[in-house]
Amino acid sequence: MGAPRLVLVAAGSADALHFDNAATLRSGGTAPLTANGKNVSPFWSQPRNAWGHWDYIDLGVTDRAQPLHVNLEGPYVVWYGPHGEMVFDVAMWKLHEGTHLVAVKACAGNPGGPTRMSKDACGRDFVLHADGTIGPRTAQHLRLGAAGGAGGGAGLRTVAGVAYSLSGLATGAPTAAHLAYHAAPVVAAEVATAAAGGNAAAVAAVSAGCSIQ
Repeated sequence: MGAPRLVLVAAGSADALHFDNAATLRSGGTAPLTANGKNVSPFWSQPRNAWGHWDYIDLGVTDRAQPLHVNLEGPYVVWYGPHGEMVFDVAMWKLHEGTHLVAVKACAGNPGGPTRMSKDACGRDFVLHADGTIGPRTAQHLRLGAAGGAGGGAGLRTVAGVAYSLSGLATGAPTAAHLAYHAAPVVAAEVATAAAGGNAAAVAAVSAGCSIQ
């Protein structure tokens, strides 16, 4: 099914990521996001678009792709990559265990607000803790971690009931569920259903969304 998503886990969880280069980030330097023998990497080579407001890329935890090199600038985890400046973002700003993370940037003209935006739940504001973990500034009981994951926990199973829109994935159009969470167990069921119905295009589309490329 591909690598686990980067998600929010409880502070103290075995699935929380303790970043190897926390000291470099703390001092203002650029560092690869490696932790627990894994890399934080983009799931897709190209961003997807949400409502014409945001370009985003899901983030995963894997040893099969190169890590993102990021900076910690104020409360923002910033990736200066091939698509310009992107920042880490908690999906839909739902600060709960199991919510996945994306890298996001505002579209031209900031129709949904700027890339660096702190308001309401502050889903783009993060804190680097003394133990090398990173968590949301406004939810100090949570940390970045691997769904299912790097420490053998059960984070992904907490979202097994999230609905998926197969037609939306097949066309590449993001749906509310797609933006809210990519639940691998549910995708597996969708793939099986599509395969049974002979829908090869849908199988390919869903499978592509679950593998770091």
